[in-house]
Amino acid sequence: MKITVNKIIYLVALTLSSLIYVSCNDDEDDLGKKNKPTLSAVSKSYSVIEGQPIDLQFTLDKAINDPIEYKLIIAPNGTADDQLDYYIQNGCLSNDPSCVAIEENGGPVGYVFEVPPYTTNFTFTIETIADFIPEGTENFKVYVVSRRNLKGLVAEGTEMNITINNLTSTNLSTTLDWTGTYLGIDGQPHDFCDIDLDLELYDAGGNVVESSYTSCPENIETSALANGNYDIFASFWTLGAATPAPNQDIPFTVTVAKQGVFSREIAFSGVLNTDMVSAENGNPNAYVYVGTINRNGTTYTLTDSNGVQLEQGKTSSSSKKIKKIKKKK
Repeated sequence: MKITVNKIIYLVALTLSSLIYVSCNDDEDDLGKKNKPTLSAVSKSYSVIEGQPIDLQFTLDKAINDPIEYKLIIAPNGTADDQLDYYIQNGCLSNDPSCVAIEENGGPVGYVFEVPPYTTNFTFTIETIADFIPEGTENFKVYVVSRRNLKGLVAEGTEMNITINNLTSTNLSTTLDWTGTYLGIDGQPHDFCDIDLDLELYDAGGNVVESSYTSCPENIETSALANGNYDIFASFWTLGAATPAPNQDIPFTVTVAKQGVFSREIAFSGVLNTDMVSAENGNPNAYVYVGTINRNGTTYTLTDSNGVQLEQGKTSSSSKKIKKIKKKK
């Protein structure tokens, strides 16, 4: 094969052009990697009392003009459970097609979060749940990975240890719950909250010292009771606007709790009925004696209607709790 001088010049030029193109691409790739922000965890350990938020703090070594998506992964084998001991407000899981597009690059399932443009400091909040059940210290771990757009990197060692400590409270909580459905005269189910039940605490002299009349469930929170005995009464006050089919039971529960110390639920059925005369109309049988709370200094004792002791426990440091209560119609 005969190669002319012109062909040699052309081949040399083509080779040099290719080398220059590859070199430029390599430089651009290196530049792109160098320009990507890297996310780091400010702290590797967090400890809160249940009911308090966990604010995970992150920093980026540079800001860019685009949002950056990451995933927060909950490591397995923790002693705290998602949705039971903690939750992520408006949490968006990476495998939930109703929330985000399905992950194109797979990887572990996690909560997607976005760092806004021009941001170098970012906080991701995990809410913890303050329940009434006494429980020991709970732990879990989380870590962060880059999401599919890969606009940001993650520094090594983003794993964070989280500790949730048991909450105890000076408050005594008493809750009357009759939520559910009854059958209306129209043959359809209706909300039991249409029917008005009330909750009261009476002192030894028969005076109402605490009450809840306008919610469903009804709830009394108190830390101001003097030493002494307090009788708990649940009552069927009125049907209100409810139009139930005849002869329906109104089942209910009363829960007495010292948050983080004890919680006892007492269930009732067959004592309140939609056909009975209501307390509003003067029926004393529409009042149900649930039990008695005794306060003696820092100790609360709960006995049932037969005088059997159910719970006893002392008070401790106060805090808040999450309540899911709605007003009656």
